Amino acid sequence: MVFKIFASCLPVKGYSRSLVCDPARQALTFIPNGLYHIMTEWEGYTRAEVYAGFAADQHAVLDEYFALMETEEWIYWLQKEDEALFPSLQETWDFPGHISNAIIDADATSQHDYASICTQLEALGCYAVQLRLFGVPDVLKVMQQFMETMEGRDIKSVELLCPYDAAMETGILEQYCSAYPRIKSILVFEAPRDQQVRVAEDNRFGNIWLAQQPLKGHQQCGIVAPLYFGNNLDFLMESMLYNTCLHRKISIDVQGFIRNCPSMPEHFGNIESTSLLQAMDKPGFKRYWNIAKEAISVCRDCEFRRVCTDCRAYLDNPKDNLSKPLKCGYNPYTCTWEDWSTHPLKQQAIAHYGLFPVS
Repeated sequence: MVFKIFASCLPVKGYSRSLVCDPARQALTFIPNGLYHIMTEWEGYTRAEVYAGFAADQHAVLDEYFALMETEEWIYWLQKEDEALFPSLQETWDFPGHISNAIIDADATSQHDYASICTQLEALGCYAVQLRLFGVPDVLKVMQQFMETMEGRDIKSVELLCPYDAAMETGILEQYCSAYPRIKSILVFEAPRDQQVRVAEDNRFGNIWLAQQPLKGHQQCGIVAPLYFGNNLDFLMESMLYNTCLHRKISIDVQGFIRNCPSMPEHFGNIESTSLLQAMDKPGFKRYWNIAKEAISVCRDCEFRRVCTDCRAYLDNPKDNLSKPLKCGYNPYTCTWEDWSTHPLKQQAIAHYGLFPVS
């Protein structure tokens, strides 16, 4: 009998330690790099062959490794002649559309034609849309109007981010989630308390959160933290080859300018005079799509690189598109998290982007 890794489990090697991504159980588990070596280099071998490759004083560690892999169900055993019947997942990713996800920002000055925008997104194959409202009057009315434009469309998922309104205490957000089942989540910022108001049965659609944290605009995007990690198989496969933030993404800022992301400096026309398809065809629009983690300094050594959201809008070195995300405080060489905003080596870049006053 030889052992094989379950296709849905993905071990990722970091500089100091490794990570097993198990999307089926929504689990992320740290492992020693030595265990990563066993899982990846000795897959397809018998237990006896593995033990024969190591000195006798290391066999006790191998016992622990195999016990852990079997307990966590990362591996299974099969006859050697049957191994070809259980191929590993191919490192490929594709999507049957031009765009997979979009962000629409709006404030009190925005004049977006949501019906036209959603029609164009639908034509591009987009299945997920995030609407972020900043200082919009009558926010509940805008949210309802936006969701009404979604009726009958192929767009599958909508995330809503909006400022707090006292009327939200009446249960109207719960009514929205019931009336519009494609609402994946509603995040209400500047609320009087932190609370998860509604938890969907499958934890996928219809979640509602209140957060005291303010959200003033696009400059607060790009933070890299475990809260934002993606641990589903589709995300993991895409992250092997492409940028996990900007690949297949399009955005419209508060003024109607079409960008890769509202935080990116370049725009590719205004939605009032340029279609989303025309913007996509302009030179430079797809410039960041194929920047995978292996090309990014520091990130290439990080065990979180398969689940990380990444960011190309705010960088440690603004002149280097392959620089580490500015708003990441993780150090893969010491396995420690720090406050990125106070790190002395990041202050020059923070000043460059005008994010915070530099002390």
